[in-house]
Amino acid sequence: MNTAASRCLLTLTCLLTGAAASHAGVVINEVLFRPAEVGSGHADLDHEWIELYNAGPADVNLAGYTVSAKDPAAFISLPAWNMPADTWLTIHLAGGVDDADFSDRAGDYYVGAGATLFDADEDECALYTGVPGPATIVDFLAFSGLGAYVPGGAHGLATGSGIWTPNDFIDTNGMPAAYTLARYFDAWDTDAIADWRSVGWSTYVHARGYIKDNPLQLSPDNRAVITAATPTFDWADVPFADTYELQVDNHVDFSSPAISIGGLLASDYTPGAPLSDDVYFWRVRAIVGGLPTNWTSEWSAAVLPSLPPPAARGRGQVSCPHLWQHKDTQLLCLWDERNDKRPGCPETGNCRWDAIHPDSNPDVNMCDHARMYCVPTSIAMVNHAYGGDLSIDRCAYNMNSTRRAAPEGDLGHNQGYSPPPGSSQETDGLSWAMNGAAVTVTANPTYAQLTGFVDDQGCFMARIPGHMVVIDDYFTYTSAATSTTVQILYSQDPWRGPDTRFVYSYIFGGMATPHWDRLHRTTRLAHAFTLPSSGVTARMQEASVTTDTDGDGI
Repeated sequence: MNTAASRCLLTLTCLLTGAAASHAGVVINEVLFRPAEVGSGHADLDHEWIELYNAGPADVNLAGYTVSAKDPAAFISLPAWNMPADTWLTIHLAGGVDDADFSDRAGDYYVGAGATLFDADEDECALYTGVPGPATIVDFLAFSGLGAYVPGGAHGLATGSGIWTPNDFIDTNGMPAAYTLARYFDAWDTDAIADWRSVGWSTYVHARGYIKDNPLQLSPDNRAVITAATPTFDWADVPFADTYELQVDNHVDFSSPAISIGGLLASDYTPGAPLSDDVYFWRVRAIVGGLPTNWTSEWSAAVLPSLPPPAARGRGQVSCPHLWQHKDTQLLCLWDERNDKRPGCPETGNCRWDAIHPDSNPDVNMCDHARMYCVPTSIAMVNHAYGGDLSIDRCAYNMNSTRRAAPEGDLGHNQGYSPPPGSSQETDGLSWAMNGAAVTVTANPTYAQLTGFVDDQGCFMARIPGHMVVIDDYFTYTSAATSTTVQILYSQDPWRGPDTRFVYSYIFGGMATPHWDRLHRTTRLAHAFTLPSSGVTARMQEASVTTDTDGDGI
């Protein structure tokens, strides 16, 4: 591994050496061109990046490969790494530690701190097997959110080589920060704008959990626990698809599928016969113009109709209520738009700057304030579990009121929070809500540790990469059919809802899957935030938070 510090964007005055390898199946797979703000708490989304995918069938040496935006004279050279078939490489426009071994089928290359490539309003992305030119360009896309598009030099190379339609562009109007452009299927490349779709930050963080692939699946969620014997399998529509094919199997190699059906006209399917209790893997592909696309990645779900209900709350000290992440008081949400280019809540509508916002699933109420609000919501849930009554907004105010001298940003509107070990922001926020109680942070906790925390405390805050929840129960299930053991955690999830079940790990043949398994059979829990076993009290909310002292209705 190598720590990248200052690799710069190269120009044609810095010619690459070495022969370019055959480009084989390497394509641009996903692009983040408008990142979230640095410090948002989403480290994989706060800088520009380009994801490549090698669809195979052969390994590819990347010596000589380059990528560029509109101007092919300003390009990034890739390292001379061997990229195996069926692997992903993310090129980060940031500083970081390179990962070149691809042992988990994913690699990371860091160009250097402060590097940028894209104009978020309109730009292009091109991949070359050598110094940019008509003979080396192998993949390309163009995008614009301006309603029109002015082609650049890379566009000329792509259209001249027949891999892009002249003047075509992907319309990115209205795409928020931290959304990406991704292929519908890994490496599905017809050199057309229909290959691409927008992937939202919530899909990336909540469903993918930083998986290095482009999931088309919608539900069941990856690693979900389902008690319905006939679950509906649902996936996104694919442009120009004739039909779809679906496979469901309790073997990851799909050697004996319980469901294998083609000719589906709709992008969902509900089996007619019930599935037996077991762990199932499912994947889907489309038929477009008579040709099959690649299969999606293999998502898993534990289908357990006989699963007993969660144990009565109160295994440990307390039981935990559920709160949706939303603005829950009339505290003012302001922002200095001129300086920060990001307003607070709007003046009108259901999500006003001086009002309580809808108390429902954030995906449904679509309030921008709910984004990146999982940390104060989880803190409030733990506070309530111990008898406190802090509002979510009060917890957020405590964590954000000193960011600026002025009142703008006091509630951390769409701000995000920095995780440990680099920041004590989340730890300090929880400790404050619990009257100064000591908070212990356990990194990468095991299932045994997590169940012990539940037994001791009843509930505790836990960070999944990019998201915070409160875990308050668990259940261990072993399939009679395959002897697969499923380690299940229950959470109060401020985004997805109450009593959200998810799989911590599957154990096949006595061997637990690792945290970064390519087949995504484990949910990685980055940190657990626990409190002392006794003597903990919860902070109560000041009357001034909800009292209209000056009688102006606010």
